[in-house]
Amino acid sequence: EWQVAEATALVHTLDSWSVVQTMVVSTKTPGSKLIFGKGNFEYLT
Repeated sequence: EWQVAEATALVHTLDSWSVVQTMVVSTKTPGSKLIFGKGNFEYLT
């Protein structure tokens, strides 16, 4: 949760940017070309 709070705080330092919603989703294994699996990508978009 502290990483979400840190990312949110960083976004708030940018002019004209805001955080609408936060969530934590799992990512693929390190070294993979894709960050999210198909299901999580579709859920996020």
